Parts: sequence; structure tokens; C-alpha cells
Amino acid sequence: MEIFQSESSTPTEKFWKASERMEEIGSILRACFDDHRRSTMIHSLRLMYNHQIITDEDLDGFSEEAQERITL
Repeated sequence: MEIFQSESSTPTEKFWKASERMEEIGSILRACFDDHRRSTMIHSLRLMYNHQIITDEDLDGFSEEAQERITL
């Protein structure tokens, strides 16, 4: 929303900034969801947590041990 609400950018600049940001987010999501093995689940969840895709509230259903490993 910040990109589109900026008054200092032209519509074209807003478009390209938003496009770049969507590509960045796409790369993050691909990295988080690329590996479906159970052995890499904590790593994937940690990536999602670090990039604020999931929150502390989302982790409430996990064991305390898993929550600690994810939020390191």
C-alpha cells in the first residue's frame, strides 16, 4: 500500500516498484514452499516467520519446542 499511496512517485514508477516488490515476495514464497519434506519443515516455517508470512498467533497450535525452534 505504501507504494501506491506515495505522492512522490508517478503512476509508472509505482507500477515498476510494485512489480519489483511482488517479484521479491514471490522469491521468498518459492523459497519457503519449495521443499515439502518433513525434515525441512522447521526451516521452511522459520523462513515464513522471519518474513512475517506467519505470526506468533499462527504458531499457537505448535508445540513449545517447535515454536522455540521457529522463532530463534
